[in-house]
Amino acid sequence: MAKKKTWREKLDNDNGLPRVVEIDERMSLRWGEGTVVIPAPREVDELMRAVPEGKLTTINHLRETLAHRHGATIGCPITTGIFARIAAGAAAEDEKDGCGHHPVLAHAQDRRGSEPEVPRRVRRPEGATRGRGARRGRERQALPRR
Repeated sequence: MAKKKTWREKLDNDNGLPRVVEIDERMSLRWGEGTVVIPAPREVDELMRAVPEGKLTTINHLRETLAHRHGATIGCPITTGIFARIAAGAAAEDEKDGCGHHPVLAHAQDRRGSEPEVPRRVRRPEGATRGRGARRGRERQALPRR
């Protein structure tokens, strides 16, 4: 069995990236027309390291920066997210080895177009379920028969 790659090895593997490709017919349904940049993992890592300590950025902001840098219409959301995770994993490995300050990946949704806020724990309203119909601490109620 092959040895599992470290995050650092994954970060250093560019596989011919970055690459700018035309948005084909299938992708145009979601992304429109134009070109999409598929970034290199090290490029996403570089952008994440450029964020000042204590500040947040979003994947969408990274995508806009990558698209502008390469003259593309958009940055690929899938690979940018994957490479951000790889960069965070490599940063954790480096921190464990004692190699200085590195970025931390925090998921912040930016759907309103406003500045992202630091994610906070939200209290569930009294009586709300914990997802998928889970009922903890309450009796399960029988459904009425037809």
